Amino acid sequence: LRLTNDSGLLWEVSQRQDIHPIIEKPQLPLHFAQDFPSPDEIFDQINHGVTKFCPSLNCVSPSCQIHSNSDFGQYTPVFTPKAPLLTSPQFFDQRGEPCGEDCFRHVDSDEMEADIFLSDFTFLDGMLKLDPDVLPCDLAMICKLPCLQIFLYRRQAISDAEVIRPARHLKPEPGSQDFCKLLICYLTELNPFISPACVHPGPCSARMECECVKRKVFCERNCRCNVSCVCFLDSILFRLNYV
Repeated sequence: LRLTNDSGLLWEVSQRQDIHPIIEKPQLPLHFAQDFPSPDEIFDQINHGVTKFCPSLNCVSPSCQIHSNSDFGQYTPVFTPKAPLLTSPQFFDQRGEPCGEDCFRHVDSDEMEADIFLSDFTFLDGMLKLDPDVLPCDLAMICKLPCLQIFLYRRQAISDAEVIRPARHLKPEPGSQDFCKLLICYLTELNPFISPACVHPGPCSARMECECVKRKVFCERNCRCNVSCVCFLDSILFRLNYV
């Protein structure tokens, strides 16, 4: 499709006249149609695709030029590895029955030093980046690997010292909750383009330079703030009450 800046199918098509407006855009990078993660690199695969799709909830078009800006930049923020919240012993406190004979629930303290015989952890590593606290039983079905081996590998890859204790009460800064409840934020400052998704730690606030706060809009599905953020929760309540 594109080998150099002056060869390949994409280059030849762009030399024609009266073609798609893409001809007016900046030159496509050489890796535009070449650099793809391997099939086992699930985390990189997801991030490679998510940046190409329009963040509008009503649009499923890749490289959309209607709801987003006109650059070949990032449309939706990439995912970052999720911080673990469960220690290895806490998995035994989760409700559920053993998933099979090789389930981690059957293991006692004497067998915790069993060897890991898995040879390729690429796909499993990607799944743990997406959700490190998912039950090994569920990962066993997704990855098609033994449940016990997944538990042992997770315990080795994520030490209990790395686990973050979640705050009991995450309160937004004063004023950050009020703006999300105002209906006027949907009726004023109408912008024909979709607002960029916010990316920041903690609750949405002006101090975090949150794009949603700046534009006075609700957070959406593609925002990378915490799902417990009051702005995101208020947007759901708003739709339930007014839609």
